Amino acid sequence: MKHLYDEVYRRFPEVHSCLHEGDQELPYVVMGFVADWIEERSSSGLTPELIQRVVEFAKWCEEQPRGETAEDDLLTVLVVAFY
Repeated sequence: MKHLYDEVYRRFPEVHSCLHEGDQELPYVVMGFVADWIEERSSSGLTPELIQRVVEFAKWCEEQPRGETAEDDLLTVLVVAFY
């Protein structure tokens, strides 16, 4: 799921240090990095700008074509690893 990896890389530059070679094929790991990073923010770190980025990212995930399995279905990855 290179498109998820690329989208996370673009929308959340703060998690670049967590992403490694080969993670393009591990969508649950990539989504988990984003979820963990957000969870680590203090309440003052949850700015309106960050919240908007998260909302837009979730919408992007929901709008992607459905996959055939849980490994390639971005909506499933979003629900399981992010929500």
